[in-house]
Parts: sequence; structure tokens; C-alpha cells
Amino acid sequence: MIKHKLIDKGSIAHALISSINEPNVFIPVKVVIKDIKYDEHNPLYLVKIVKFYDSIHFLKEHFMNCKFIKNFGAKPRPFFINTNNVTNTDSLQNYLDREESRFYVVVDSIHTTRYKQDMIDLFNKLQDFLICRNMKELRELSTRNSYSGILKFSSKIEYYNRLRRMIIDKVDDIKMTWDEFIKSL
Repeated sequence: MIKHKLIDKGSIAHALISSINEPNVFIPVKVVIKDIKYDEHNPLYLVKIVKFYDSIHFLKEHFMNCKFIKNFGAKPRPFFINTNNVTNTDSLQNYLDREESRFYVVVDSIHTTRYKQDMIDLFNKLQDFLICRNMKELRELSTRNSYSGILKFSSKIEYYNRLRRMIIDKVDDIKMTWDEFIKSL
């Protein structure tokens, strides 16, 4: 059963797209919904990108020449874009507009919102989760007994002390004590 509102075909929306190569890297974009494939759990949208919200440097690494699903039931294919011809997000958007039919992306409906602020809130929650998960993974990797490389921490206490020096001001901004933050990891 679908538990979120669907957006009509032809509507302008905001979405988080991700490639098959890097499913945990989300790219916030403004889109036009071209088609909808209904599913029992989460419908899929076929969208055309209208505007990018990231820098061109980020897009060159995580959008251009990465594999995306371009149509319902199709295999993921890369967008072959000559990075030398694209110098900013406007030139990338102009390139995509010229090649209208080739640059569609399939997006899960739970990654699509009607309003930009809702998309930004969703994006921030996902990024916070991924960053915290990676901090926990870094702690596990760098404090292992069998690891003796240059990035080895002798204990979790040492790891947390170094982490604290780096991000204590960010933790203060979210109105948490350091101990509450550590427990949340």
C-alpha cells in the first residue's frame, strides 16, 4: 500500500537521484515528471532534470559518465557527456536540454517531493545518516586489533577524543551533549 502522496505526470517536482555505481550519493535536482509506473509499494517516476543544485565539480565526478536507469525496465546506462565542453551547471543544463530524449532518469517516489524545502530536509536527513554511519565504520576499521597501519587508533576513546576536537562545535549546534552524540553513533 502506498503511504505517501503521488505527484501528477507533467508536474514540476524535486528529487534525489543516485547512480547505480554509487547508490549512497544523492544528487538533489529539480525535475519534470514525464511518466509514472505504478507499483504496490513505491511507484517510480520517469523524470527530466530541469535544474541541478550541486556544483559542477561534484556533478563531473558523480553524475557524468555514471550509470543511471533511464527508462522503466531498462538496464542502467551511463550518460556519456564530454566533461571538457561543460564548465558550469548552466552549460550542463543547456547540453541536457539540447539532447531532450536521451536524458531521462527513473526515480523512486520516496525520493521525490513536490516542494524544494521538503527535498532539502530529506537530503539533509539522508546525509546526516550516511555521515554518522561512515564515522562508526571508520571507528571500527581504525581500532581493530589486527590493524597496525598509520591510521591506527589504540582505542575507541582515542578515536572519540580526536573526533571531538574536529566536530565538537557541530555537536553543540544540534543541542546535544558529546556523550549523547557518541551514543547515537
